[in-house]
Amino acid sequence: ELSTSSSSNDIPIAKIAERVKLSKTRSESSASDRPVLGSEISSIGVSSSVAEHLAHSLQDCSNIQEIFQTLYSHGSAISESKIREFEVETERLNSRIEHLKSQNDLLTITLEECKSNAERMSMLVGKYESNATALRLAL
Repeated sequence: ELSTSSSSNDIPIAKIAERVKLSKTRSESSASDRPVLGSEISSIGVSSSVAEHLAHSLQDCSNIQEIFQTLYSHGSAISESKIREFEVETERLNSRIEHLKSQNDLLTITLEECKSNAERMSMLVGKYESNATALRLAL
């Protein structure tokens, strides 16, 4: 929250936030020992399908947090050479992707050209069949 000073400039001054100790609703040991169940969530008045969906989402978030914590804790152990190696490999793969995209574009253009030629040939065959039928009837 901002308050104004009593000076003639009336410049807003930010108040300093106070540190507040938060109380825990669950002990950390019980939270890590077992996942939150849908039945626990449904006990507060939510339908069981919504409760199960929420419980599943909470478990997914917990797994993602564990992955990030593991990556963060082991990330500092990765050497600069490994990081550079990953960057070079990423650049190589990106250039390969771009090359494949350009080849795909070329194949698409070639396919469209072949399709156009096939349609033209089909029309010519129809014209020649029509001429052949007319000549047969004339004989």
